[in-house]
Amino acid sequence: MVALNVVGRFRHQNDLHSYRRRLAGEVTQDFALRLLPGLIGLPLEIVDAAGAPQALDELFRAGQHITLSGPSGGGRRLAFQQWALKWATGDMPQAPTPMILALARLDDGVSPPDRLLSAVIHAATPAAESK
Repeated sequence: MVALNVVGRFRHQNDLHSYRRRLAGEVTQDFALRLLPGLIGLPLEIVDAAGAPQALDELFRAGQHITLSGPSGGGRRLAFQQWALKWATGDMPQAPTPMILALARLDDGVSPPDRLLSAVIHAATPAAESK
C-alpha cells in the first residue's frame, strides 16, 4: 500500500466528506484490522536514518518524500493506515490528502512500480493539474 498526497481537486465540500468516509471505510475494512481492531491505535515508533524519533504527520506536513523501510510485518502498512484514518476523521486538517493504493491489484508482473504508480496518479489528477 502507498499513501500519496496527490488527489484531484474536489468540486464541492460534499465530495471531500464523501471521500473521507470512503477512505475511513477502506481502512477499517482491512482484513487485519477487522481481525485485530486494536491495531489501529497501536503506537508505532518511526525513526529516521540517524535513529531520531519522527512523527509521520509532521514529515508529511514538511512536504518531504517518505520511505518506510523495515522487515516484513514491521508496521509500515499499519503506519500509513493509521495516518490515513486520522486524516479521514478530520484529526489532521492541514495534512495532504492521502490516496491509498493496493499495489497487489495494480501489479501486472511486468511493469516497474514507478510506471504503475505514474499511471494511477495521472488518472487521478485532472489534466490541468498534472504538471
